[in-house]
Amino acid sequence: MKMTRIERCKLGLCGLLMVVGNALWAQTSIPDELDLNTALQFALQHNFAIQQAQERIAKQQDFLVQVRSVVLPQVALDYNYTLVDRDRLEDFGGTSFGSDQAWSVNLELTQRIYAGSRGLTRLGEEKLRLKAAELEMQAIIQGEMLRVRSHFYDLLLAREQIKVQQQSLSLLEEQLSTIQDRYDAGAVPRFDLIRAQVALANGRPPLIRAKNRYRIAWEELREVLGAPSDPTDDLNQVPLIAGDLQYQPEPYLLLDALAQARINRPEIQGYVLLIEAAEKAVKAEKGLYAPDLELVLGYQVSKSNFSSQIDATIDGWAVGLQGNWSIFDSGAIRAQVAQAKSDLRQVKLSEREVMLQIDVEVRRAYSRWLEAEELVKASEFVVEQAEESLRLATERYAVGSATHLDVLAAQVDLTQARTNQVEAVHGHKVAVAALRRAMGISVYFQ
Repeated sequence: MKMTRIERCKLGLCGLLMVVGNALWAQTSIPDELDLNTALQFALQHNFAIQQAQERIAKQQDFLVQVRSVVLPQVALDYNYTLVDRDRLEDFGGTSFGSDQAWSVNLELTQRIYAGSRGLTRLGEEKLRLKAAELEMQAIIQGEMLRVRSHFYDLLLAREQIKVQQQSLSLLEEQLSTIQDRYDAGAVPRFDLIRAQVALANGRPPLIRAKNRYRIAWEELREVLGAPSDPTDDLNQVPLIAGDLQYQPEPYLLLDALAQARINRPEIQGYVLLIEAAEKAVKAEKGLYAPDLELVLGYQVSKSNFSSQIDATIDGWAVGLQGNWSIFDSGAIRAQVAQAKSDLRQVKLSEREVMLQIDVEVRRAYSRWLEAEELVKASEFVVEQAEESLRLATERYAVGSATHLDVLAAQVDLTQARTNQVEAVHGHKVAVAALRRAMGISVYFQ
């Protein structure tokens, strides 16, 4: 049996809420070792945007209860007590008429019997808006999970860049040591030694900057995780980050991506519900033309006005009908209906706008994925070629057929090739995550 789009939304939302519920195990502080799945689960519980979305849903649920109360019975208890200055009572024939105290208690039940289509229609409208709010939360969670992934990949990239710069610095140190030995033996001029020392000194700032990017990447990840820090925390105190940047080819087709986005994106499904809710709002406003009719059932106990005894009471039941029908309101209801119809047209326009935005988002994400695929493939063999080039330059320099500048140029090429490779893999990971988010595919876990 095929499910409707709304049923698919409900199923996806239930699964999402189960994920959020299962995330309650997460620690209140960042664990000492952090992998991508742990980061995603931690964010589900602590991310501030997600928590705010949950609060909006709670508010909508309370508003639904408020609307539901209109069609349900209402019970009210009224009571009063009065003490009057006895000297001011009128005197009839030397005796006081009445009492200086009076009280009454009235219990009243009111049930709306008829109000056109307003009551149930409003209730149905708010139920739809609640479901739309839940889908909005799903979209927010997907967006925040993409941010977590992107920042986690940024952290892995910064770590790999540190490794690349450390490897480069190690090679420069080895070259300096070799040239120092050859200079001491009188085999190379002092220029080569100074040049190697300068190259080593110039190789330290990139490593320092790479380490700083790593610290900053961690702080940005911590922000999206919603993990506050202690003022006494060391800036260099970063959890052990588990995971590697590895290229994993994943084929996608643009037409399939666009089709899946139309089916899976919670924003589109939310507007389906909002349009239906706006249609119910129009119907509810038209219901204002109908009369109101309520059944009132009451029981009252009060002190007798003809006795001075405080416990002398009279009581009894009362049943009645009360209603209201606006015969002429100078066009107020007609204006309200027109406003509701305008709101409906605006929601439909917003749906078309969102669908266009999602279409562009998918195409943009697909284009970036294509670029990332090409960059990864272009960088696959460059590192091996650069390593071979450095080996040959070093051997030629050892036999005097190449200069030290040739060796340094090969070293720079190798560092650039390694940097390009890790950046290409990082860009591919981010592009895949963004494309899956644009398609509405789960980005919660790996």
